[in-house]
Amino acid sequence: MAFVNEILTEQDKAWFASFNFQSVFTCDPVPIPRKWTIDHDRDAVLIDMEGQGTEGRDVPPTFMVLIWAGQVIRIQAYNRGEGSFERGTEEWWRLTYIGIPKVLEAQATTVLQLIHEALDAQGTNYRRDIVKAMHIQLPTPDFI
Repeated sequence: MAFVNEILTEQDKAWFASFNFQSVFTCDPVPIPRKWTIDHDRDAVLIDMEGQGTEGRDVPPTFMVLIWAGQVIRIQAYNRGEGSFERGTEEWWRLTYIGIPKVLEAQATTVLQLIHEALDAQGTNYRRDIVKAMHIQLPTPDFI
């Protein structure tokens, strides 16, 4: 199975809350998201946490996590898009930081591939069906 966009169930929300993610802005708990991008077969999920991340604006990045193999991979990214829901969209992602736990260092290539696939599947506002083109720029990851 590939990555798909889903609305979180009550069980998903409890699982997310178990990570106790804290806001980088306020140190308060990160609100539980409504949707995520998940690959059930590979047990991988990409979650938008907070931030704005609008490319070309003086704003903080979008803070995201990819949870895979029981590990949290931290991501910071900027995004921009063109087009419309009616005519189709083109998206650009520029990731500025990927923090991979050292225990996954030998699998870094797989982690980067998962991130790429998940962003592509996320599409525009969790709608892949309207995307005509997706451009994703990944940095060299840090091992934390």
